[in-house]
Amino acid sequence: MTSLSVSDSGAIRALLRHSAGRRFLSVIGHRYTKLRIPGRPFEMLLDNTDRWGVSKYILKHGDYDRAMCDLVLRRVPRKSVCLDIGGNIGFWSCFLAGEAGASRVIAIEPEPHNLKLLRENLALNSLSERVTVLAAGAGAKPGKLELFLSKENAGDHQLYDGGEGREKISVEVVRLDDRLPGILKSWSDVATMGIDFIKIDVQGYEAYVFEGLRETLAANPQVQILMEYWPAGMKRAGSDARETMRIFTSLGFKLHVIEPSYKEVTIDELDRLCPEGHHVDIWISRS
Repeated sequence: MTSLSVSDSGAIRALLRHSAGRRFLSVIGHRYTKLRIPGRPFEMLLDNTDRWGVSKYILKHGDYDRAMCDLVLRRVPRKSVCLDIGGNIGFWSCFLAGEAGASRVIAIEPEPHNLKLLRENLALNSLSERVTVLAAGAGAKPGKLELFLSKENAGDHQLYDGGEGREKISVEVVRLDDRLPGILKSWSDVATMGIDFIKIDVQGYEAYVFEGLRETLAANPQVQILMEYWPAGMKRAGSDARETMRIFTSLGFKLHVIEPSYKEVTIDELDRLCPEGHHVDIWISRS
């Protein structure tokens, strides 16, 4: 299949804003679209067949996670070292290493097709040297796990069985406390060997990722975390969302909701913002 390269105007761009148009372009052989994101200094190769994921959102709306990106630009210093846990097709890695000026980014992504687009998007923006890609999932201990695949949302693959009869593949899972020290020591150009910012979106598997990050969190008091808080997904994955948040508050972290306005919240307030399976994006920091 071929890819289209389009601007933000014209008939092709109009087609890409609608699901029927994206399906039509895919059927006639154009599965991918290369698009320069308006207002951002990078472009991306996007999947026209992704019905509900990052590709669809950017093709329809022209941008992604605007409020969260703006918050990172305000709160995370340039030259930071960042983790992109749930790297997907690379939007956040490109944003962090490019627009946000991170010194280094480590992107963690287990799904093969997402990995392909992630690497292609890094290369497309000449960022491959600044982003280290771990082709694995992150968890509490190393090994192999089944990744349950979503057919309609490339951002909704899950390292647990949600009971939906999904297809599955076996993937490597790493404990990041084991892997990060070696990666950091290999970067002679980074003066301060620590993690400054973590973006994590792993569809409810966050508690297990954080279990494998305890040493990193303790060693980096300056770290700030952007997380999708989804109690229903965390419960299906076998963890307790409230207990995970209590671990953070016990370590001196404060919890903030990002939208509709940035403010500090309690765990009880977070839960009230997530009724009936809803989620909310939160910022976790000690400052």
